[in-house]
Amino acid sequence: MTLGCPTSYHPRIVPAAWEVKTAFQPFEHGAMIWSDHIGWYPQPVIYVLYADSTYERLEDTYDPEVDPVSGGETPPEGLTEPILGFGKVWREQPGIRDRLGWGTTDESPGVGRFQLFWGGQMLWISQTNQTYVFTPTRADVFQVPFAEE
Repeated sequence: MTLGCPTSYHPRIVPAAWEVKTAFQPFEHGAMIWSDHIGWYPQPVIYVLYADSTYERLEDTYDPEVDPVSGGETPPEGLTEPILGFGKVWREQPGIRDRLGWGTTDESPGVGRFQLFWGGQMLWISQTNQTYVFTPTRADVFQVPFAEE
């Protein structure tokens, strides 16, 4: 996998990572990450990370004025039903629920740092203290542990 050089929204601007709001929820067979930006644009997105290291990126269409907070389902003992945007994706997008299973804990809010490259993206999130590397083919996502000093 080659990410290439960092990119910027303008050729005269030095490429840099920027802070984003995030949410994270682990599932039986993967995880979901929400970010309030996609690239430089303030467009909320949800990354669905599967246990086989593949992923999907979906627009977050959750609207609190229209959509229910939860689907009202009863999860198995010790597991949780995803809510809000994660819940909407989990309930409405074909195959995601079957591939992920139930949440293993509730979603948690946090912050992150997002960096775009010619050949992909990197997103560090505070909840896991890991950097996730996404390729444009959506064939692979890599987790890079954060080295503590």
